[in-house]
Amino acid sequence: MEDRKNFAGAVASVAFGSVSDEARKWLPEFSNGVAAVPPVITGSDVEQVASMTAELRKLDQRYGGGAAVDAARGFYGYARRMIHSAADRRTHRDLKVSLADSSSMLGWSFHDIGDQSSARRFLMNALVLAKDADEPSPASSILYRLGRVSMQEVQPVEALKMLQLGQLAAQDAGDPAEVARLHANEALAYAMLGKHDYVRDALARAEHEMGRADKRRVSPWTTLYFTPGDYTGHQALVYNSLAGYAKDPTQSREYAVRAVAFAHQATAESGPDRSRRSRTFDRIILSTNLIRTNELDVGVDVARDVISEAQHLRSGRGVSRLAEIATAASQHTHNSDAVDLMHQLESVRTTAPKALTA
Repeated sequence: MEDRKNFAGAVASVAFGSVSDEARKWLPEFSNGVAAVPPVITGSDVEQVASMTAELRKLDQRYGGGAAVDAARGFYGYARRMIHSAADRRTHRDLKVSLADSSSMLGWSFHDIGDQSSARRFLMNALVLAKDADEPSPASSILYRLGRVSMQEVQPVEALKMLQLGQLAAQDAGDPAEVARLHANEALAYAMLGKHDYVRDALARAEHEMGRADKRRVSPWTTLYFTPGDYTGHQALVYNSLAGYAKDPTQSREYAVRAVAFAHQATAESGPDRSRRSRTFDRIILSTNLIRTNELDVGVDVARDVISEAQHLRSGRGVSRLAEIATAASQHTHNSDAVDLMHQLESVRTTAPKALTA
């Protein structure tokens, strides 16, 4: 793992508008491309970048980051060179916003396959572009993603720093939708710290801001969060974390019961617009917490189904989250089905591609 002791400070410097030497250390390296970019660009070139990013994001959400990351990296390597093309001021500014979204989407794909180092670098690159374009809304979304990278590496305190910087940007943008998502993810970080009161407060704030958001004007980088079932699935994830980190068994079981209820609700609310990956994650949470609450028969059946689903996703997060099912099952070694499930999950872990387990 990289030495990240100065990373939060580097992010803060960019968030407040200064790309320091320390921040530059966290930017990705780029090789020279082969395809020539137009010497003069117009709005149609910017639309091409936005359209390609949207298509790659759909691939990422449906099949996992591994299905999109190589194509996204190749396209971004080409598109970024347009920054040196001639254009009017408005077109250059719009290009920076589209490139920021493209780099952010690429960072998220790296996050999903398990390469958190590359995820941080492309997200930092995206943040520099968003700030250079003076666009606080995409900056707030990028800071949310940096927070999730920190949480993936079990660094909830660092995650809270990212999310709080994101709050400043979202409030500057007057973007209640992004404010809501940031509060909801603060709840997840607090759950990892076992701070139940803070969790409830953060979720209440998220729901208040969701009520203020105009669903017709949600930015493309925030749209998924307002898909039916997504916030409920996030609540399931929060209570799953509370159940996993709680030290008191009775309290842990209470959280697990709530996680089951939210996971069931998220499944019922979800339609075809919801990401396939997110629906798989809901079922992992459902299985984990059914087993935690001693509903072994149902929990094991759900687990067997969701293992197959997760293996068809090219998602390191999916593979890593399956480990929570194994941990829950390890409390039931007297049950032969639970033991068989543990062996099956160990086989999945050891045979998964290395890029999806990092």
